[in-house]
Amino acid sequence: MVDKIIQEDTESIINSIGSDFKKIAGKTFLITGANGFIASYLVDTLLRLNEALLKENPVHLILSVHHKVTRNSRLGHCLKNKRIKFVVGDIVQKNLPKKIDVIIHAASKASPKEYLSQLVETADVNVLGTKKLLEYSAKEKVSKFVLISSGEIYGNPDPQNIPIPETYNGNVDPIGPRATYQESKRFSETLCYLYWKARRVDTVIVRLFHTYGPRLSLNDGRVVPEFIRRALMNEKIELIDGGKAIRAFSYISDSIAGIFKVLLHGQSGQAYNVGSEEEINMKDLAEKIIRLTSSKSKVQIVPGAAIAHSIATPDRNTPSTKKLAKLGYKNKISLEKGLSRLIAWYQNQK
Repeated sequence: MVDKIIQEDTESIINSIGSDFKKIAGKTFLITGANGFIASYLVDTLLRLNEALLKENPVHLILSVHHKVTRNSRLGHCLKNKRIKFVVGDIVQKNLPKKIDVIIHAASKASPKEYLSQLVETADVNVLGTKKLLEYSAKEKVSKFVLISSGEIYGNPDPQNIPIPETYNGNVDPIGPRATYQESKRFSETLCYLYWKARRVDTVIVRLFHTYGPRLSLNDGRVVPEFIRRALMNEKIELIDGGKAIRAFSYISDSIAGIFKVLLHGQSGQAYNVGSEEEINMKDLAEKIIRLTSSKSKVQIVPGAAIAHSIATPDRNTPSTKKLAKLGYKNKISLEKGLSRLIAWYQNQK
């Protein structure tokens, strides 16, 4: 059973897209990394669609997961759903079922804390996994291939290119500390472009920026859950470089709505930024979270090297969302509201 906050989020996503969702009626989706933070929300939105708009012609889901889903997993409530088939194992190695209409490739470690400890595995799923799925798409005539990429592909952008447009080519060190994620995501995008150009696979690319929300583990290591975890425990919140780094955070329901906008209306072979342009520096973020949690935590400035997975993070990487706005997209959830919803969700989970 999906809890109240997540159910409200999925209903908000459906309201954002509206009757356009009828275009996917009766389709069979393959979603990779389905038990992950982003993908699990995609799954629950599609299941809610079956109940709300697609009762007569529901979608069917093939969910690719690296490990077996249990009752305590993000998708534990889906184990007995007749519209779902789970495929367990490494996407690079496993055989894929036939008759898939839409592929959403969301399998990848996205937290620096995780991908920096799984360097080769991260590159494999982004490069070899993407190529395998694109090869399948070309052979089996899949109608749409959606790659979940990342704003990390821009690296540390030049100030004159902020907000970052999709036309910016990036500033990435190919042998730097974050290269396993940044460069493998960049090449996965290249593969999508090549298979669109040479094999006519209808590909679209979603570059997600700093998404947060329910189902994001408190131990994830990314800044929002880390600050909230420390605030809830009344621990000091550590900031590097004086907390001057600037981010723009997108609440999960806005990001998922953006993904569906690209799926339904995105131009083939194109990439779209999905995120928010509402900026905040890390010191102000920490203080906002302390206030929202009524915490006794204090902010402490520490050297950058004190937090290993923060090495080589950009100073500012706010996306331009003008291209996405042309598809009819608009953010609904402010940072204040989104953080309040996430904090309430954590507190409900105890």
